[in-house]
Amino acid sequence: MTIRNLLNAALLGLVGVAGLTGCDVPLQDYYELRGLDPLKGVAYDPGPQVFYTTSLVGGEIEMVTSLGRQYLFHRIDDPQITLHGAALDAARRRLWVCAVDRDDIASPGHGWLLGFDVEERRLEVRVDLRELHQGEVTETACEAVDVADDGVVYAVDPSQPVVYRYDPGANRGSILARDDAFAPTGAGGRGLGGVAVHPGGEHLIVARTDPPALFVIPLDEPHAAREVSFADDPLGRPGDPRFPAAGGLTFVGEDLYVVFLGAVQRVRFTDAEGLRTARVATTTAVPSGLAMATSADGAAYALDGDAFKVEVLGQRAEVPFSLVRVDPSVFAD
Repeated sequence: MTIRNLLNAALLGLVGVAGLTGCDVPLQDYYELRGLDPLKGVAYDPGPQVFYTTSLVGGEIEMVTSLGRQYLFHRIDDPQITLHGAALDAARRRLWVCAVDRDDIASPGHGWLLGFDVEERRLEVRVDLRELHQGEVTETACEAVDVADDGVVYAVDPSQPVVYRYDPGANRGSILARDDAFAPTGAGGRGLGGVAVHPGGEHLIVARTDPPALFVIPLDEPHAAREVSFADDPLGRPGDPRFPAAGGLTFVGEDLYVVFLGAVQRVRFTDAEGLRTARVATTTAVPSGLAMATSADGAAYALDGDAFKVEVLGQRAEVPFSLVRVDPSVFAD
């Protein structure tokens, strides 16, 4: 363990996660993040006003306070593990993280859903996603995750056309939905890349990366997924290098934010009941290394960690990384 990790552990042992900030501090518009390893996932804890970021390599989860201070939350000492999307269950004090285990870059992936006790900073739950297929597949992955108000966790797999469901109360995982429309397209393609529980609690929204598309899954009829239609501008911009694939999703109120490499699109559904149609607004006034976003104190914060550049495009990460507030005023309707 490094000197920094020892200091972090000592500090957190004394104050705990909830004691990292003593009072409400307005979130900054921009946080510069230290570190050299590309970052993939982000989640927000509204009580102590703490962001969690996950590292694509190195197995680290870090915390970023509202003042911009960074602390190590947890490290998985396994060089084969990559960490992806994250979501916080604030009511139950549990952080959910997607992970993938690979022997090498050419081997099939092995997807996991990991649950951490936030206060103890301890890994408590490991869900083997391959087991949910009952031996039908050899490759699984876990790209993004979200949590419903009842504590049920949903995760998406970019290598298989499925959405996973895990009920912590029953300690039971299952495949919520399977649909060929979720599948990767073309050689080396990636399927689902984002997931978000609608604020109404009755629907799940998932994003296919390429070609970009959104699907609505009624939770009471999960096999009846349907693609969202856009009235004017489409989701994504074909041929624009800032829009190579749709990534993470997050709701801020009723507005859905869809993250691309160098852009964010705001989706507003035009039929509140069925969520079948929507309009999109776009901003490119964001950094060029985005992958995921989270809702924090009534705003969307996007993570610029260059994970997509490294993982998919094979490019080098460019530091420093950052967390940036996506101001609603920057969208071109």
